[in-house]
Amino acid sequence: LSFGELLRAMTGERARLGHALRRLGGVEAGVSEVYRVLGADLSGDPETIRREGVAEGAFDRSALRRILAALRAGTDAEDRKADTLETWLDAAPEDRFNLLSRYEGLFLRKDGEVRDRLLSKGAQAADPGVLEIAEMEAGRLRDLRTRVNATRVAEANAALLRLGGAILERYDSLKRSRALFDYDDLILLARDLLKGEGAAAWVLYKLDGGIDHILIDEAQDTNPEQWEVIRSLTAEYFAGEGAGTDPRTLFVVGDAKQSIYSFQRADPATFDRMRSFFSEKVEAARKRWEAVPMEVSFRSTEAVLEVVDAVFSREEAKRGVIFGGTEISHTPVRENEPGVVELWPPIPPPEETERESWTLPLSGDQPIPARTRLARRLARQIRHWTFEPAGSTDTECHLESAGRRIVPADILILVRRRGAFVEEIVRELKALEVPVAGVDRMVLTEQLVVQDLVALGRTMLQPEDDLTLACVLKGPLIGFDEEELFALAWDRPGTLWDALATKARGSGPDHPCGRAWRELSALWSLADKMPPFEVFSEVLGPRNGARRIFGRLGAEAADPLEEFLSLALSYERDAPPSLEGFLHWLEASALEVKRNMEHGVPAVRVMTVHGSKGLQAPIVVLPDTLQGPPAPSGLFWPKPLKGLPFWPVRRDYDGELAAEIRRESRRLQEEEYRRLLYVAMTRAQDRLYVCGWETKQAAPSFAWYNLIKEGFAQLGEDACEALPFEPEPEEPNASVEPRLRYCSGASVDKAGGTQGLDAVPPSPSRDSLPEWTKQPAPPEPQPLSPLRPSRPSAPEPSLLSPLSRVTADRFQRGLIIHRLLQALPEVGEDRRRDAARRIVAAEVSGDFHLQIEEIVEETMTVLESPALSGLFGPQSRAEVPVIGTIKGRDGPVVVSGQVDRLIVRDEEVSIVDYKTNRPPPEDPAGVPALYLGQMAAYRALLQDIYPGRRIRCFLLWTENLAFMELTEDLLSKATP
Repeated sequence: LSFGELLRAMTGERARLGHALRRLGGVEAGVSEVYRVLGADLSGDPETIRREGVAEGAFDRSALRRILAALRAGTDAEDRKADTLETWLDAAPEDRFNLLSRYEGLFLRKDGEVRDRLLSKGAQAADPGVLEIAEMEAGRLRDLRTRVNATRVAEANAALLRLGGAILERYDSLKRSRALFDYDDLILLARDLLKGEGAAAWVLYKLDGGIDHILIDEAQDTNPEQWEVIRSLTAEYFAGEGAGTDPRTLFVVGDAKQSIYSFQRADPATFDRMRSFFSEKVEAARKRWEAVPMEVSFRSTEAVLEVVDAVFSREEAKRGVIFGGTEISHTPVRENEPGVVELWPPIPPPEETERESWTLPLSGDQPIPARTRLARRLARQIRHWTFEPAGSTDTECHLESAGRRIVPADILILVRRRGAFVEEIVRELKALEVPVAGVDRMVLTEQLVVQDLVALGRTMLQPEDDLTLACVLKGPLIGFDEEELFALAWDRPGTLWDALATKARGSGPDHPCGRAWRELSALWSLADKMPPFEVFSEVLGPRNGARRIFGRLGAEAADPLEEFLSLALSYERDAPPSLEGFLHWLEASALEVKRNMEHGVPAVRVMTVHGSKGLQAPIVVLPDTLQGPPAPSGLFWPKPLKGLPFWPVRRDYDGELAAEIRRESRRLQEEEYRRLLYVAMTRAQDRLYVCGWETKQAAPSFAWYNLIKEGFAQLGEDACEALPFEPEPEEPNASVEPRLRYCSGASVDKAGGTQGLDAVPPSPSRDSLPEWTKQPAPPEPQPLSPLRPSRPSAPEPSLLSPLSRVTADRFQRGLIIHRLLQALPEVGEDRRRDAARRIVAAEVSGDFHLQIEEIVEETMTVLESPALSGLFGPQSRAEVPVIGTIKGRDGPVVVSGQVDRLIVRDEEVSIVDYKTNRPPPEDPAGVPALYLGQMAAYRALLQDIYPGRRIRCFLLWTENLAFMELTEDLLSKATP
């Protein structure tokens, strides 16, 4: 891995790194810990250590002379080694330093270990004690190399740690300056708040009063910090009075066999430890603990589950999959339903043929890779399943559980990693016109449609770039073929753009060059006038770019195209709308887009097993089953380093610690590899097909294919059926091993099994689509603009002037009274006066506190008035939002507002609206028309909500606490 990739890996674990650095006391303390664990000298460096190893006195010169004499008495090869040794002994210190690697080769292998044979029998016979001397020197050199390598590794890790720490510090500083949090922050802050002192106790008290039931889904994928939050939230469940309160539940849903997200720090061992932790807590609190085994399957048929059980019945397959149990055993709900598991013979690698030295590697007789042949075989099989003519009696093409023919959406191809096979199977399916959704994740800049649009943008900025312009001309937006591009580019005197302009002027309007020059010239003129989103929208819409792209690349180009436009729009919100800036930002970001394939995809899906978690399909295909996981590399987080990351740098530098870390990482990797197989196999509902391709390197014994093959052997030869496999069209005479099939349940009868199986008609062709599908969509109707009575668009009546001392007090007084009338009805009558004083005291400013008692008394007079008691009673509500459509004078009107006080009774509904800092009229006839219209809109809306009830409207003027009712006549005239 590159240093940048390592840095991204480390900063991606910033929560983990930050916790370790805080515990150790900072970056430099972490560096010291790295040196200590690796056994390296913090003040040393590799060159100094090597120089000390060759300095006079660091080695026994007389002993080495004895080795030299013994080598001279040995074989011819040893005589040449003696030359090397003699040269090194006679050299000056600086030369000895430069020759150290050659000298070490006399005693050590390339991996740093002592050679198996240091001296021949003849050399040993010349000096019987010389072998022990040679072994001592070899040990000294091995220790020297170990120290050097440890220092090299420590230096590299120290640099990585310092740089990562600086980046994290800068990142945290930027977040603080902008008051932002990321997802990890939310988890860590919640954890620290719940575990800390002071405020944490109050938070736990408040949560304890409101949380009685906790559900944890996909618990096997929960990381340690999330478990700490859960432990804090449930602490009161099992202690003190909390353990004895009415039922509290902790419902955890998880299956350790499906823990496949170690890159997110999910660990099945942690899941198992937390299960034991909660079990002990519950039993200590004398509560009920119930562990429900994940054995019942509602998804898969018996055949699939029996093969799964057989595969993981062997000890080799169990490791890392079974925790706390002895075996995997599933109970199917779908008993006696037809199910199939097939093991296809692997595709062997092509035979190497002797080629003449002058033969070009571009000739058509190149051997077809095994991976490509498997993609073609699988694509042909899927084509057969999904395009079998109606009425066919081939039961393989019928989905018996659904009573119909197989359709592309029934098929899910699961791979371990996105690689060349994914591209090949998608290409082969498209070539056979089988609908395929493509891959579940994609790097946006790697998509052809995005590359075409980026190339177009680049030519807008720099038309003289001949290669990029050629890509645009050849792409779907212009559509030149090879001959047209060659005729334009060949033997031109200047740039390709000049040649295009020259040919355009000398050709007719229908000539490809003339059309291309006009279209591109028009776009060039837009590049400096429009932001990126509008430029590409113009290309794709009015200029038919989208239609040309879909015609060339198919419907699967829609997802990257929509994401590209979305990013262009997003970029304009955060940065100056520059085309150059957008293209640079897009290319530098290498954004990865996740495509939603969970529901409604009418095509074959190709996904990784990680992406398919939680999904299922009637037919699942596992194609890449003969390749094991790659050797662990990159960044490790070993326990000896107390939470710090470790980078081994190179395998040549591995000491005992690094070698042990690699072995442990490999073990954990292989265990997750087997759990990944369990997840992949259990995605299948009805049928599971297992296939693979071989390479020159033999597949590991724990490869998926070998594990499943052993599972078939566990079922017994009599249980499996060997079926012939058609030879490949590329090799019609080649012998093909049979495929093994394991079935369960009753199968469809060939004679009568086609009844109702043609329920899914074939996909319509483009030519059969109705004409309206080819026309632009009509403009959408303009939605009604909502009327917001609480925020009227017309000018409001004048405010009371806040300029004078008297009116300034009145201004603040009105706001406070509004606040009191809103809050006090929710407070018990015996506590209202105290609550009112606290509210007023918190709201006042300056020496206004002298009027506190006056405001409290006036407000309480309103609240305690017998005539108004119903307005603030238990049937009333404050700040009630209302929305709906009413019949206005000119048509429907959308009303959206908020009522200050709403009182709902059996026979009538009352609306109270507070008017703060407005001069009150003497009677309802003097109420401004704006306020009458507002209340009339509320009244009309509530008449629809509460039909048959009388709607009464009131205004409460906080200036003098005047309360008035609006008459029916006034409201009817003011209806919007």
